[in-house]
Amino acid sequence: MKKLSLLLLSLLLFYSCGDNSSNPDSNNYIPNEWELEVTVDSIINVNKIVTTINNKKYSVVVVDLHCFELERNEILTNQAKIAGISEDSALSIARNAVEFAKELLLKKKIIIRRDSLQSNSLPTGELLRHIFINGLRYDSIIVANKLNAPRRPSPDDKEFYAIVNWIYDGDTFDFKYEGVLYKVRVLNIDCYETQINERLEEQAKRNKISVDSALALGLAAKDFAIKTLKGKEILLIRSLQAPNYDVYNRYLRYVKINGMSYDSLIIVNGFHAK
Repeated sequence: MKKLSLLLLSLLLFYSCGDNSSNPDSNNYIPNEWELEVTVDSIINVNKIVTTINNKKYSVVVVDLHCFELERNEILTNQAKIAGISEDSALSIARNAVEFAKELLLKKKIIIRRDSLQSNSLPTGELLRHIFINGLRYDSIIVANKLNAPRRPSPDDKEFYAIVNWIYDGDTFDFKYEGVLYKVRVLNIDCYETQINERLEEQAKRNKISVDSALALGLAAKDFAIKTLKGKEILLIRSLQAPNYDVYNRYLRYVKINGMSYDSLIIVNGFHAK
């Protein structure tokens, strides 16, 4: 029995030593920490660097930093067109940006930090990170020196300006962008329904008012939204706490109109179903 116990112990020790999957010093370790200090090994482009983490090379792509292509291709042509400059100028900016990045970052210690609104990495395996050098955001430095490339805004951006197209009720509307219709559900508020249904009855019961009163508030909220939002430019803001979409595939966003929070306006006017 004693020999059997020793044999089992030896086997356990062998397998525990051989399995490095939980060891942070393993070459297979994936650096998912929110923040790491690393040294820049090389510069691929102004928005992409290479660093070594636990003896393994990683490409790091800077979140929301866009750069001109380093060679003539269709992408560079489109970038130059959006920027309103020639392809030669775009190519020159790209090359100058790389030289600037090398001088600023190469062989320097930097902080790489995850973004809560972005995935950990791209499908290619490249890490998505913000970069900080001497306490300053690297992308801000690049933008300040006008070495970034412009791009078309996307409704998935952290902040996006849109023109309201249609109002469904006090907390739901849509907008069109490049021929595509997007629906938005405003965060932080819940307006009464605009027709009698089970949900309206539940809202009325929860707020201890009649169904007719709840319906009147729902219609008033919709009318308020039409007067306040329809045809106007608004700012859509993603939340760190909420998903990008709800179960109905509507964008979940905070909304600002003329610098004011739309949800606050709904609440102040008494249209919010608590």
